[in-house]
Amino acid sequence: MKIVIKLLSAFLLIALLIGGLSIFGINIINRDIIEIVERENPKVQASLELEINIHEMADAVSDYSREEKEETIIRFKDSQKDFKRFMDIYLSKIRSNEEEELIGELARKQDSMRILGEEIIETKKRVNVWLKKIVLNAREIENILENKLSSPPLNDPQHRAEKTEISLKMEIDIGHIFFSIEEYINDPKNDLISRIKKEETKFEAEEARYRRLPLSAEERKWLDIVDKDYKEIKKLAGELIQFERQQRRDMATFETILQEADNLLDDQIQVVAMDKIAEDERRALFNTTLVMAAIFLSVMLSVVVGYFISIPITDPIIKLRDAANQVGRGDLNVKIDINSKDEVGELAESFNIMLQEIKKLKEGLEQTIEELTETLNDKMAEMERFNNLAIGRELKMIELKKEIKQLKEKLERDEDI
Repeated sequence: MKIVIKLLSAFLLIALLIGGLSIFGINIINRDIIEIVERENPKVQASLELEINIHEMADAVSDYSREEKEETIIRFKDSQKDFKRFMDIYLSKIRSNEEEELIGELARKQDSMRILGEEIIETKKRVNVWLKKIVLNAREIENILENKLSSPPLNDPQHRAEKTEISLKMEIDIGHIFFSIEEYINDPKNDLISRIKKEETKFEAEEARYRRLPLSAEERKWLDIVDKDYKEIKKLAGELIQFERQQRRDMATFETILQEADNLLDDQIQVVAMDKIAEDERRALFNTTLVMAAIFLSVMLSVVVGYFISIPITDPIIKLRDAANQVGRGDLNVKIDINSKDEVGELAESFNIMLQEIKKLKEGLEQTIEELTETLNDKMAEMERFNNLAIGRELKMIELKKEIKQLKEKLERDEDI
């Protein structure tokens, strides 16, 4: 039972050693994995989402500048909310001053994009309002020219045809001005500005020509309205061109900031986040290697401990084996010197007692054999003497028989004589 306790103690010690190191190593590895999963991966995901949000914001501004839709403004605002949400996620996972500075710079660029985007959207709204005013004024001019000024009173037959011709040209010119403005808004080009100026000059020349003709009070009133509407169109057109130029400058700045933010995310923020993941993975790999080495060393240590624990068990058994071999060869002068208090020690003690009993038995048997041998020898000697005596008598009997036979023959010869 004591050997079982020793073995169980040894196995328990080895199991505790390996199990403890394994649990410690698994905890370290799990900690590294959890840190990567809970801290670094969300940062990388958040940085990707931030990049998506910035581009969604830029796309919304670009789409609204081409086509005014309320849903585009909603997209613009939603992208800002999403940006803030993922920015908070990233900030909650930051663990270095470098990352904090980079994400702060990104937030400032996004804020600049937001301000510019709002200005571009507001400018677009103004442009559309002013364009509608231009449309209304142009339609009013066309209506007056077509219905009021192109058909002068019949009492002025001399200038009737000329007035009709001038009003028709003015109507064409105002139409060209409007379409040129609309085309410029959709596709700003410097040659369109020149065309607008040229059409304005032609319209003003035709209006001046019309005013040099004899005019009725009614015609003068309508011409004044045309002049007023035209000046409003000219003023709005000039402002539209200025705002369009400002919008283009804002869009260029917006695109530049977008590119800078994109580069900041791609070349620095995401690189830093990926470097942190790579660093954590290297640490996890190092810790894993360290744990495996510790487990390997613990196994080797367990082997050594097991070896030294087995020595007190195996050495007495080996001594018992060698002693049994010596006894098998007839050597009964063997004594096993084992001082352990376990079953092996008890077995060794029993073995020694058994050898003493066998030795005593052998000595008694040898003495008995010796006595029997001596008795047998005496008997043999006695039998030999008896045998010798019997043989001597037999020989004497034979000699007597010969002598008797010889005497008998001699007597018979004597009788014959």
